[in-house]
Amino acid sequence: MLPIVGALIGQGLNILAGAVATKGKDYIQDKLGVNLEDALGTENGKLRLRQLELEHEQFLLQQVADSEVRAFTDIASARDMNTRINESMNASWLSKNIASILALIAITGGGSMLAWSPESDVRTAAVGLITMVLGFYFGSSRSSKGKDDVIADIARNSK
Repeated sequence: MLPIVGALIGQGLNILAGAVATKGKDYIQDKLGVNLEDALGTENGKLRLRQLELEHEQFLLQQVADSEVRAFTDIASARDMNTRINESMNASWLSKNIASILALIAITGGGSMLAWSPESDVRTAAVGLITMVLGFYFGSSRSSKGKDDVIADIARNSK
C-alpha cells in the first residue's frame, strides 16, 4: 500500500485514502488541486483535506465505485469464460483444467510463502493471493455482498 494512503487513513480521511488507493495519488491531487503530502505536513493542510473530502465526497466515492465495478466485471467475465470452456465439447483436457491447475499452483505457492517466509510483506501478499484465488472459485463473503450493493447504488445514482 502506498505510504500516503496509510497517512490519510491515520488522519481519518478514509474516503480520500480509498480514492488515492484506487486512482493514484497524482490523479486525485490533480482533480482536487492540492499536494497531499504537503497538506498532511501541517495542521491547516489537514483541515483543508478534511474540507476537500467533504466537498468532493461524491466524486471520491465514485472513483472507488468505478474501480470496484470494473473489478467485479472482470471477475464475472473470467468466470463466464471458464464456464464456457468447461461446457465446450471441442475444448481439450488442458484448456478445461488450466485454470484449476494454475489456482492449485498459486495456493500451494502462497501457502509455502505463508509458512516459510519471515517477511510480513511477503506473508501479507501470500494471504492476498490465496484469498483472491479462493474468491474466484467460491465467491465473496456475505458481508462483501452488502458492500457490493452499496457500490452498485452509488454507480446507479451517479448517472
